[in-house]
Amino acid sequence: EEVASALESLGFKKRQAEEAATKALQEEGVKTIPAAIKKALSYLNK
Repeated sequence: EEVASALESLGFKKRQAEEAATKALQEEGVKTIPAAIKKALSYLNK
């Protein structure tokens, strides 16, 4: 998946990246890959 791969390339562990990507893609209003990456980053930086 593109979102998880992008997060991994930023240095996040695969499992963390996949979990954050899945959660972000389930959010209402997240319709694009960049929006999903941004949302996933917000989960990872908490």
